[in-house]
Amino acid sequence: MIDIFKGSKNFSDIHERYDEFMHNMRFYRVEEIKEIAKLKSTDRVLDIGAGTGYIASKLIDSCHEIHLLDESREMLSHAPDSSKLIKVIGDALNIPYEDNYFDVIILSDVLHHIKDQESLMKECYRVLKPAGRIIVHDFHRKYLKTKLLALFETSLFGKLYYRTIEETTNLIEQGGFNIGEINNKGYYYMILGER
Repeated sequence: MIDIFKGSKNFSDIHERYDEFMHNMRFYRVEEIKEIAKLKSTDRVLDIGAGTGYIASKLIDSCHEIHLLDESREMLSHAPDSSKLIKVIGDALNIPYEDNYFDVIILSDVLHHIKDQESLMKECYRVLKPAGRIIVHDFHRKYLKTKLLALFETSLFGKLYYRTIEETTNLIEQGGFNIGEINNKGYYYMILGER
């Protein structure tokens, strides 16, 4: 495991129960991510905020390899050991890879945890290959279910930065991406950006 970020967030405090919570709340959207990402066997994927690696472990048979980037060593310790899953402790605003390295980037349930979302999009654009794809799955801030989730998550993690689907679409476009697909599911959404 590569460790380029020595600090950790409060996710380290909840790592043992994280997957149970995500399953109980039905927040994992593996099939929807798989459908919108249209992964190829040659794709090199970056899963930002990969956590326990659950999503990556379900996608790995559809691509060449997945790099799991997360700030929490404890969360990544739950990710399966596989030569096709590369665990990296690091910062999403300073992605430790060269330009044009990845074919696909996945941000599932992570955008609202990052304050400087504009810099995040710039970093994603930098490490994504031309014609690469970015998938953003997050929660619409105007829905009651998201507001309740925000109350809970704020007690654990502090300030959060939820957006509407329109605000997230604009953010992705301002990051240099073209919008390829928008799936509005009510309280959550999935957006495909293309470089």
